[in-house]
Amino acid sequence: YLLGWSPLFWIIAPGILSNDNNSNSKDGMKVLIQRIFSPPVIGSLSGLIVGSIPFLRNLIVSSNGILNPLFEAISTLGAGYLPIVLLVLSGSLIPPPADKNIVE
Repeated sequence: YLLGWSPLFWIIAPGILSNDNNSNSKDGMKVLIQRIFSPPVIGSLSGLIVGSIPFLRNLIVSSNGILNPLFEAISTLGAGYLPIVLLVLSGSLIPPPADKNIVE
C-alpha cells in the first residue's frame, strides 16, 4: 500500500495539475515516461529492490555491513525530520509582528 501510493501520486498528480494539452502523441508519450520515472518513483523502486534482495539488504542494514555507517547517518538525519517540520509549520502559523512605526 505505502510503496504504491506515493509513486502513484507522483505519476498522476502532475498531469491533473498542469495545463499541458499536448496534441502530439510522441511528446505526450515522452512526458508520460518522464512522469513514470520521476525521482520519487525511482527511489521507491530502488528501495523495493534493495529490500527484497537479501545480499543487498545485509550490505546496508546489518550491523557489520559495509554501508551501515551511511545507513545509520541517514537514519539519524531522518529522526530530526518531524521536529523540523513542526517548527516550520508553527512558524508559518504565527502572525507577523505589528510594526510600531505605522500610525493607526
